[in-house]
Amino acid sequence: MFIGRQAAKLGNRLDADSHLEPTKLLFGEKLGAAVDYVLVFFLYGVMIIMLAGGGSAFQESFGVPAWLGSLVMAIAVLITLTMGFDKILVALGAVTPALIIIVIIIATVNMTNPSVPLSEVGTYTDITKTPTGIW
Repeated sequence: MFIGRQAAKLGNRLDADSHLEPTKLLFGEKLGAAVDYVLVFFLYGVMIIMLAGGGSAFQESFGVPAWLGSLVMAIAVLITLTMGFDKILVALGAVTPALIIIVIIIATVNMTNPSVPLSEVGTYTDITKTPTGIW
């Protein structure tokens, strides 16, 4: 995360078109190439997790197939990436405060009026369904 942040800051200062230029400037040719592969690996992993989470959320919330939710998330990502960096920052600046307020409201409502009293939570858990092994 730190390396990605530093490369992004340097890329912004250099007005770079790609992450390769600041990465190789920070780490040299050989180590820069290795860092590039590590960054690409983790970005790929984050993308897969995001698409899977989107599919799962759509299936759980709306009852649609998980693949459809993943497709909707992929389209949303593509639209976001075509907006450009400045518009993405404006969108995040507008959405983030609203999300924080919504989370605070939901947490407050659930803490003041829980659907299951804390004293009864143990009756709803099934310890035979817990993961086993290292998982």
